[in-house]
Amino acid sequence: MSTHTHRFALATLLVLAACGVGTGSGTTATTDQALTGIPCGQILDCYDLCDPNDGACIQQCYDAAYPTGQQLHDALNDCSVASGCADWSCVEQACGQQLEACELDVPPGGWICFSAGVYEVCDVYGYCHDRMAEGGGWGADQASAAFWSNADCEENMTISILIEQLDGSAGVKQGCAPTQCLPNE
Repeated sequence: MSTHTHRFALATLLVLAACGVGTGSGTTATTDQALTGIPCGQILDCYDLCDPNDGACIQQCYDAAYPTGQQLHDALNDCSVASGCADWSCVEQACGQQLEACELDVPPGGWICFSAGVYEVCDVYGYCHDRMAEGGGWGADQASAAFWSNADCEENMTISILIEQLDGSAGVKQGCAPTQCLPNE
């Protein structure tokens, strides 16, 4: 997860804690194919797709998780609040076990997909070369897993491009697409 994503996820966790959202409601929404039974880490990824001020979107992300994903999210949220964390490095240090459990969470069944895309990096002298961005995701079905793996790949590519633009130029050459999908057995 990137520093930007970490900061956004922390801000979202703190907003959720302050509002009492996602702290054991136990509800599960099935309003969208990609938002069905998502694991804890994808709750955080889903927050990135929301406007930070859109409480309904944030709640939909939480509600879309399967029960264990919600419990792991709640444990991470509770730890970050109890530790008084104001930044992601605090969450990583104070709540490392909860964060690792959240990021490694994968529900039983479903599908796991991996995606890749290519971006071009050019230095200040005009020398250009290709780099690969990758991502992965779980879904209740293959289409959902492909959606989440593409979202993860695109986030990784965007962050890499932004970093590379500090020393030259960079841009998408080939968008992210699934390279492999497997049933999660």
